[in-house]
Amino acid sequence: MNVFGIGSYQPSSYVKTSTTSTKSTEKNLFNLSVTQKKTDVEYKPDQTSDIWGELAREYDIRNATFDELCEMSLKLYEAGQISGGEHAILTFDYDKALQDIKSNIDLSKFPQPASFYLTPASHEGRRDWIAEYEARLEQDSKINPSSCTFDQKLIQILKRLDR
Repeated sequence: MNVFGIGSYQPSSYVKTSTTSTKSTEKNLFNLSVTQKKTDVEYKPDQTSDIWGELAREYDIRNATFDELCEMSLKLYEAGQISGGEHAILTFDYDKALQDIKSNIDLSKFPQPASFYLTPASHEGRRDWIAEYEARLEQDSKINPSSCTFDQKLIQILKRLDR
């Protein structure tokens, strides 16, 4: 996303998309791969869609891997149930981000977190994603209150996937 300030400090933003490649690179921190070459997905939340129930039966959001979360998010996005921004945040890979930071910046003088995730995962990488986003909401309420509304929206999405 590029953000530009224009004269009166009113930022405008846009998301730059590319339809030429869907390859994932090691530096890619978002898992936004799309199985079909769709250029536009209409965002149309539909409370009657059964995609939510299907996903809740297929996955356990309270015991899912990051890859499973990405699969659920992609299916919701392709069905028009969540926005591109919601999909992007749900598929942001905090572990890759931490690896990238560690490989590009000398952090020897600073305490180094083992992970940017706030809740523990099992040895198989399974995590309670509702608890993770609730922990992020709690943290953001103290250090970044402006993001709390978006955190709450993501928690609502995840709770709709809860069995």
